[in-house]
Amino acid sequence: MRRKPNGFKQVFILVLTTINMKNLLLVTCLFTSMFASAQTPDVLFDNRIDQISGFGGPMFSFSSIAGEVAPYSGGGGAVLFDNTWYVGGYGLSLAEDQEISIDNAPYEVAVRHGGLYFGYIHQSDRLVHFGISQRMGWGEITFREKPFDRNNIRENDQVFVTYPQIEVEMNMTQWFKVNVNAGYQFTVGVDNAFYDRNDLNGAAFGFSFLFGWFN
Repeated sequence: MRRKPNGFKQVFILVLTTINMKNLLLVTCLFTSMFASAQTPDVLFDNRIDQISGFGGPMFSFSSIAGEVAPYSGGGGAVLFDNTWYVGGYGLSLAEDQEISIDNAPYEVAVRHGGLYFGYIHQSDRLVHFGISQRMGWGEITFREKPFDRNNIRENDQVFVTYPQIEVEMNMTQWFKVNVNAGYQFTVGVDNAFYDRNDLNGAAFGFSFLFGWFN
């Protein structure tokens, strides 16, 4: 004949059952909380980066110095994030030195600057697209007597140049595109006896041949 559990055993079994149910509920809540926290929340700015590439190439720019056309040449490159944002560096110098007369002697004026280069490209997958960028860096204006000799430098003026611009680009291939840009060149810190900042500030335009991976 089968014996029925006494009252103490029944209470003991009930307590164990209750504890196990509480543990199960606790574990379930814990896992639910972990999975909920692992979900990606909705944010205003998505800081995830899916692709990193880069580009670089020769750059050409045209501005003015004291009312005369000033052609610059150089180059630059940048790291490209998601084919949209980029940051890098550049360097430009006068392709043809300007000539001025100082104390009835012929002098050449050389200008060069370089530094940070960053920008934004809108809908880069389209054949023709737009963007904005900013160049800013330190440079110098050098006045040197002709014929040039390192001992004939009359003055060397340190300046800061910033150049915001808008751009139009055309994708030629997946690894090559042409960039045409226009903006305004600001030159700060001009301190010499021959030019002031108004002689170097002004509208500028240019173009670049950029090589990289733009897919």
